[in-house]
Amino acid sequence: MRAAAAPLVALMTLAAPAMAQDARPYGPLLSLSAQAEAQGVPDVAEISIRVETQAPQSGLAMTETGRRMTAVLAAVRATGIAAQDIATTDVALYPRRERLKDDEERLSYVASTAVRVRVRALERLGDVIDAATRAGADQIDAPSFMISDMAGIEDEARALAVARLFDKARNMACAAGMYLGRLVALGESGADAPGPMPRMAMMMRAEADAMAPPIELGLRSAGASVTGTWEMTPDEAGRCQAPR
Repeated sequence: MRAAAAPLVALMTLAAPAMAQDARPYGPLLSLSAQAEAQGVPDVAEISIRVETQAPQSGLAMTETGRRMTAVLAAVRATGIAAQDIATTDVALYPRRERLKDDEERLSYVASTAVRVRVRALERLGDVIDAATRAGADQIDAPSFMISDMAGIEDEARALAVARLFDKARNMACAAGMYLGRLVALGESGADAPGPMPRMAMMMRAEADAMAPPIELGLRSAGASVTGTWEMTPDEAGRCQAPR
């Protein structure tokens, strides 16, 4: 073990000058930020489907609600929706007291349940809504539209922001009679929230021959904000150097 110690000390001694060289002081620094946005067309929709039943006894209300929701789910699956794209979001049971004309009170129970359905083929959205209403759904909330690969849109926005940052740094350094040296730091200062999405008005149970309203998908956007810091040196040769 003593014989192995000497090479280790030698390696540490040889590494010391290199470490000192990397710690050289910076010249004048240029720090900037830039933002960019990327957009895409939504390709996925989510809707919430609710069934609600009122009955004199709580057990009857829950049983009937379960029976009706089972029928609704069967109809939704028959349109091609996969099981993993259906999730229960709410199950509720509560009493309802109604004042009658003779000043008596009538007690009943309301049971409700809701599911969230993700529609990956937007051309089937109308079929899913129609199937659910025909099967007995009481309420279908406004669909929300999204992009399945939103991370790709965010990466695109980030790349655009970095390119804009480098262009901005080059132009600013040249305007000051400098050119850019080594890149000292590059980071992301935060991303913008996605823009508003088109939504359909809330739909209650529809007639069998009703025509669904047209759906305009619009665009969804994602923003990125990046920061960078460069070391600058005087442009003694009378030229500007593009950032690297």
